[in-house]
Amino acid sequence: MELELPVVTPIHIRVFIVMHLSSQASPKMKHLSADRLLWFLKTTHLFQGENTSVIGELANSLERHSWAKGLELPIFEGAKPLVHLVVEGSIRLIAEEKATLELLGPGDLLGGSQVLSSVVGDRVACSTTAHALTPCVTLLLGADDFTEILKKSPTVLINFVSQLEQSRRRLEVRLTNLLFRTSVGKVAGILLELASRFGEPGKSPQSVTITVPITHQDISSLVGLRRESVSLALASLELEELIQYKRNELTILNSAKLAEIK
Repeated sequence: MELELPVVTPIHIRVFIVMHLSSQASPKMKHLSADRLLWFLKTTHLFQGENTSVIGELANSLERHSWAKGLELPIFEGAKPLVHLVVEGSIRLIAEEKATLELLGPGDLLGGSQVLSSVVGDRVACSTTAHALTPCVTLLLGADDFTEILKKSPTVLINFVSQLEQSRRRLEVRLTNLLFRTSVGKVAGILLELASRFGEPGKSPQSVTITVPITHQDISSLVGLRRESVSLALASLELEELIQYKRNELTILNSAKLAEIK
């Protein structure tokens, strides 16, 4: 069992919780027309099961924002948190130690848990920053607007709570992997997680391409390993022809065999 705990800091525990809310499809919305926006909201998990008229009303109140690659997204407005629903592109959450906390893609919600904390009276203070990994588009909501949606829609509230629980379970799995898996197993585990969230089918039945750009340092932060250990683990997986990694694009060539690594 290989433990490299010095890399892990308390910021990994007080993680800026992100709910993965993607639909089965990953929409490419170069021009976000009213119809495409309505379709996107209806197929995003947060609003699944909600009445179409309610979603249509919501669509009219959302602010659409475009962010250039590398730009920092605002996550607070004064003392109140902001909520971003990612429509296009990808975002990296970074801790004050410059460690990657999470990667986000279309359908992910940024800032929801901070709104919930403010509602129950917890002090909301976060040194996390969010940066556009690629050019991206988000739908922006203020804390009060998001709270009103949760109050008015039991369906959205249930979806939101269920995604908070999924986020908690994902963090629990990462911590378990940190303690009990080998370096290669930790890397294999995070790659499979990212593939389940951001993967697109590859050329063979077993292959999956992770659509979010990912660096060695990202993996290092997410699994609690030194960057050198991550590089060695990735090289080992490539040598075994389980993955292909070029220019920050990673393809899993055999998901089943990768999942067998402990």
